[in-house]
Amino acid sequence: MVRNGDTARRMHSYPGNGKHGYSLPGARSGMFFCFAAIVVFLLPLLLPPPAFSKNHDSHPNQVQKQGTQERGTAERLHDSARKLVEALDKDEDADIHTENVLKDLDAAETEEAEHQQRFEEIEKRLQGIASGTILSRHQEVVKEYKKKTTEFKKRAAAVKEAKKKKASKETIRQRTRSLIEFLETNKPKKKYELKSTANRLPWRVIAPGEMQLLGDASGIPSQPAVVTSATPPSADDLSATADVQISPEIQNLAKSLDNHPLTIFRYVSNNYRYAPYYGSMKGSLDTYWEKEGNDYDLASLLIALLRASNIPARYVKAKTVVSVDKVKKWTGMNTAMAAIQYLSSAQIPYGYYTQGGAISHVEMEHVYVEAYVPYSNYRGTGEDASGKLWIPLDPSFKEERILQEGTDIAAGMGMDWKTFSDDYFSAVRNMTPREYYLERVNQYIAQNYPGNSLDTLKRVSEIKTMRFDFLPNALPYIVTQVQGRFSALPQELRHRLRFNIPAVLDYSVGLSEAAGRRITLTFAGATPQDQAVIETFGTIFDTPPYLIKVKPVLRIDGVPAAEGSVMNAGISASFNVEYTQPGGSAEVFDHHIRVGSYNAVGITIGNVRPEFLDISKVEESGEPFLPKMLHSLAMKYHARLNQARQTLNDTMKIRSRTFITEALVSTRQDTKYNSWGIPVSFGLVGYTIDAKEMATAVVSVEGYDKAKAINFAMIQGHEASYQENATFEDNLFWVTGLSAVKGLPLLKAMGIEIRELEPYQTFANPNLPAIAVEDINNALNMGWKVIVPMETGGLPAVPYIKYDPATGGAGYMIASAAGGFTGYVEASTDLLDMMRFSFAWWGTKQLLSMDFEALEPENDKTYVLGSVFFLHLKMILRWSDGTVEETAHDRDGIPWGLWVRTGPWVFVSSGLPLPWWNPGRYNIMHNGNSIFNFNVWGVKIDSEASGKYLGIKTENDVDTIPTPMTVTYDIVGLRNANPVSVSMKIYDSANAEIRTKSLPLTVGEGQTTTWDGKNTGGQVVVPGEYSIVIEAEEDSGKAKSTSHTVTVFKVEITTPTTTARNITAAPAMPTVPFQAEVKPASINIADITFKWYLDMTFTQHGRNDRHRVPDAGTTDITGNGDWTPEWGDLFAGGEVKVYVTAVVDSVEAKGDKKEYEIRGTNPTNGEVNATLGGFPATNIACWESMHTLDQFTAAEWPLFGAPNGWGIMQLDNPPAQCPLTERVIWNWRDNTAMGLCAIDGKRREAQASINNVSQTYPAAPPFPATVAINGQTYSAFSIDVIKRYNGGRYFGYNAVLNQWTVVNTGPNPNYVDNVLGAVCN
Repeated sequence: MVRNGDTARRMHSYPGNGKHGYSLPGARSGMFFCFAAIVVFLLPLLLPPPAFSKNHDSHPNQVQKQGTQERGTAERLHDSARKLVEALDKDEDADIHTENVLKDLDAAETEEAEHQQRFEEIEKRLQGIASGTILSRHQEVVKEYKKKTTEFKKRAAAVKEAKKKKASKETIRQRTRSLIEFLETNKPKKKYELKSTANRLPWRVIAPGEMQLLGDASGIPSQPAVVTSATPPSADDLSATADVQISPEIQNLAKSLDNHPLTIFRYVSNNYRYAPYYGSMKGSLDTYWEKEGNDYDLASLLIALLRASNIPARYVKAKTVVSVDKVKKWTGMNTAMAAIQYLSSAQIPYGYYTQGGAISHVEMEHVYVEAYVPYSNYRGTGEDASGKLWIPLDPSFKEERILQEGTDIAAGMGMDWKTFSDDYFSAVRNMTPREYYLERVNQYIAQNYPGNSLDTLKRVSEIKTMRFDFLPNALPYIVTQVQGRFSALPQELRHRLRFNIPAVLDYSVGLSEAAGRRITLTFAGATPQDQAVIETFGTIFDTPPYLIKVKPVLRIDGVPAAEGSVMNAGISASFNVEYTQPGGSAEVFDHHIRVGSYNAVGITIGNVRPEFLDISKVEESGEPFLPKMLHSLAMKYHARLNQARQTLNDTMKIRSRTFITEALVSTRQDTKYNSWGIPVSFGLVGYTIDAKEMATAVVSVEGYDKAKAINFAMIQGHEASYQENATFEDNLFWVTGLSAVKGLPLLKAMGIEIRELEPYQTFANPNLPAIAVEDINNALNMGWKVIVPMETGGLPAVPYIKYDPATGGAGYMIASAAGGFTGYVEASTDLLDMMRFSFAWWGTKQLLSMDFEALEPENDKTYVLGSVFFLHLKMILRWSDGTVEETAHDRDGIPWGLWVRTGPWVFVSSGLPLPWWNPGRYNIMHNGNSIFNFNVWGVKIDSEASGKYLGIKTENDVDTIPTPMTVTYDIVGLRNANPVSVSMKIYDSANAEIRTKSLPLTVGEGQTTTWDGKNTGGQVVVPGEYSIVIEAEEDSGKAKSTSHTVTVFKVEITTPTTTARNITAAPAMPTVPFQAEVKPASINIADITFKWYLDMTFTQHGRNDRHRVPDAGTTDITGNGDWTPEWGDLFAGGEVKVYVTAVVDSVEAKGDKKEYEIRGTNPTNGEVNATLGGFPATNIACWESMHTLDQFTAAEWPLFGAPNGWGIMQLDNPPAQCPLTERVIWNWRDNTAMGLCAIDGKRREAQASINNVSQTYPAAPPFPATVAINGQTYSAFSIDVIKRYNGGRYFGYNAVLNQWTVVNTGPNPNYVDNVLGAVCN
């Protein structure tokens, strides 16, 4: 299919009318493939209908958010038996579970009889055509099946008998466990395959190596070497070699150039671009096809054309010195450093010289050509055949002429791959990463370069045409040493490939002999009898795998190159492609294949042969259509990556060179098992691609930029991953695919967390297959990062990305596979069967092309997202004998076609993504051509940009929502029309509609509306989860978005429930644990931040004490609703108002204030008396506290006495050194300390008065020692202190009488008597 932004490509009209009842001899009548999945583990499915049974298509099943795999009878029985045992272990009512077990037992026994019948049908089919060996294989399987069936029936009967005879729970438990043990022992093991867990990343950038300074330019040899030979040519100089391939194409080209050396040299020089790499990779033929090559390969092409023209020619390997200005023009770089970095990243041996501190010359190994031509008189023009000489010719050394310098658009955009990746993964998109990147580029150009386009802003260059009329007589550089002359390149200068199935097949070939060719690996019957069985059943995919042995056959361009030994069909096997470079450095591209599968190895070294992009243009051979189709898909994959690479070159102002790229495209078979784990079928269910190598040199034209290279690598890697599914989907309309970059945004849209793991941690996740977790931990231990989902979401494979942040190297994985794979969509059973048979048929005539035409519905129709329609198709087969067959129905007249379901997200049965899951314009395609296009429109809520929470503010028991939440939505896909109605509907948790809001009738992305948390009646809704749906209606129907969940929440303080808290008698401030609760409880407490503070005021008797805890701001606690205030130095009480705000995802809910009181607790009299230390303090305190020694009243508020006395000691105007602080009011120890301080001050005051008298009146008598009051003798000094505490004095000196007398001055003449009479025990 073609996604948004692509141009629809229509097929030409088709001749003839549809033909009914199409069939081929030996073709099977069809299996039901609706929802047939490509699964990466072996599902324990029951035996499917045999190859020759008939099932008609039914209407497609529902699509749900997360796929669930269909389960077989044995698996259902296992589950019901397990639940029965669990119920018995817990001593729960097990009747319902017992009934389920009995029901599933009956179903399994019924199915067993069907299996037995199918085995009998297979055996009848084998009669007369199968050898004794084949029949023996079948009978062995049947024998094993019967053995296991007998054991199953025995254990099943024991369970039934226990139920019938009402046996004890323990008996039922034991017999059910025995049944479970049998089922687990004999079920197929679920197996996740990871194509490669090696510690290497297939997508990587080759950075420039260390540059070698050779010295000053004065050291360049002044005497160049002799560049040509004097020895005459040999026969080898006219012969074809592994690299000099003189094919019909080469011969025809040479003939078109008049077999003339000057014309040939000028043609190659002016038409074939230079590409930097080292050694022979392509040879003459692939260089001819790809129109580019390095010095070795362009030399091979020139030599092949000269030898085809009967002109001797050979290679010369030399050490050369070139001025840096020439190297810059040769490589197309702007700076000397960029030029040599480009050569270095291509691993070309080189060094450099400097002059005046700047790079002046480059020394490198290089290959050119010697041609033996008539040269003496007319310099190779052909005017004179005499005077033949060896002359040096270099077809690779040319100048790249810059036509347009261009702009670094990506730098202007501030391009960062991680931001790009996060943006791309934020939504499920109808475009590839490259298309998304180009969309952003075009937006940037429109905003910043009005009137321009990428074409007018990119860097443009071309080969500077050489217009010489004579063959040149010198090379454009200095040759300092000739290192060798070769008629054929030695092996150490050639890249090589080795294809290997361990112990089965081993074949080596030069890369130049395989590059640009179709390489396939298929399997044939090991014996004529095995092949006869395959042909009886139709194809290898329809043949029960246990019946046959096979052998692998490796072909190059359809011609067998190697044949392996015998293997069992249906098993997994390793298939390795080993790549060895000159110098012996080797890499192994390891693949896993299924024995019996069809496989194509797609290898490119740059460009792709155009004919490989259309299967109908591939040459005829004895090879069937299917491997050719797979190879064409591999080449289309490589071509799309080349397209992405060119886009990045154009936008980043870089030059990049991709070396060898390798990808294996294979059929994917689903080996089906019967109930007891015996493999019985080997059905084709899709295709898989495993891309193992893409190494690219990336150098800016101004010089190597590591950040730019990493941006290039990661964006290119994202595109490469997506193409692992898109290449299939855009060429084979009957499949849908999955890759890492397609799967991750799909899972995110499902609401599954996508996490980026940092290096060197240990990752554990029971929701993912163990092999994936192991691979992820290996990657983390390598210092790489991993982007991974936390759940599978029902997908049949787990997508994840592991990457090296230091280099941009990456692996785009799906566990089961490193790469991508496909499964069938809901196509007609017989249509799939017919295509599959035609693809794999090894008949006398060859299928040349398969085309399709859409018959109905009409083209370019618009459908609302979620619609389902049937696309009726006509198939046109063109055969090598010239016949054309057209058909649109099966033999029963049932139309051929496919069900088109327009999302979202996945097929229920397989978990694979729907191909048409988003609004947009779609083309259903085959072989790159459009069959049918249609539009899907719909409504989407952008959950990332939309609010997810609404916070309630509660004040004085009234709820309000101060800040509405924003809903961002798209209405897309409608062409030239607007909806007739648009509304936002809100539903509560019971799915009852509580409000509808009309919206503007506009089409577009990024539209917004709001919800204020109110229902239709204008009341704020109660806390809970609410669903928001945007609905739009148009002539084609009504579209609904998926629901967007909004949580309305509030917070309230629930603890403490009592309103008073007391300062302790110790005394100490109370420990008050407050607790808040957020409703609804569905919000994860770990996601909530509680922000607390309190206000404390005390205003009794004229006080105005105010405090806030904390002093400023709030105390913030995440993940816990508890708060205990920290009082610090504060010691106070009064009225307290506590406030809490709950914050979720930056949204606040403010709770109503909660009012409390902090009061006091009185100490015991004994504690006070002990603190006061005795008379007179104890008596003063007793009197002042009204005979209680209490700090607080009975109401627990501070004891007050007018005008300003507080607590026990009741000092109205304490001396400055004993201030009345707030603590004195609330802390009885501070209060008594203040009283003692005051008493002490009064003592000093009394003593000062006595001292003053003594000093003033030396003859005055001493101050009295005692005084009698009310018949009691007291210390006169203490009595004076008591009086002074209240104000005034008790004694005074009378100078006239010269004696101390009682004066009792002050406000209360009875104060001393009152204190003396106060008793508080």
